Amino acid sequence: MKTKKAIKLISGLLTVLIVIWLTWTFMKNPYSTRREVEKMDLSESEVSDRDNYDQLVRLDKEQGNDFLISKVKYAKVVKESFPFSSRRLDAVQTRLILEVLNDTSSYRWGEFGTPTYDQTIFYYDSTDKIIGYTIIDNMGEIQNYPYRSLMKWGMMTDKGFSRLIKLMNRK
Repeated sequence: MKTKKAIKLISGLLTVLIVIWLTWTFMKNPYSTRREVEKMDLSESEVSDRDNYDQLVRLDKEQGNDFLISKVKYAKVVKESFPFSSRRLDAVQTRLILEVLNDTSSYRWGEFGTPTYDQTIFYYDSTDKIIGYTIIDNMGEIQNYPYRSLMKWGMMTDKGFSRLIKLMNRK
């Protein structure tokens, strides 16, 4: 009789722990974190097209609007699917990734399909506050917040995307 009660108690506790863990995991998913970052209402550039691209990129440079390059201390890569595992990128990886994302030759003009984002890179400042993100589709489409005109429409070149993934996966 005591073993049945012990089994019920243990299974009940495990169920409660699993429910708590699942609830916490889903409340901390990348989507809700991105929405919190967007509430900060950071200054974004105007979305560029082929006609106004040069003018908008020049304006961004004059105003010192790069994509977070001088503000980020480190970054974390988070999987977009359950269980939303994450890993921290060191300062060197983070700086190199930001250099790729700030390089206009990493992007091409292209049609957006319907992206299925697989990973998010969250960027942190020296106070451990999230100050931006990049969401990544495995076909080379990305979305950055805050947006900069040099990113065209977010479609990366094969070379730029390959460099980004290689840097993200470097250990």
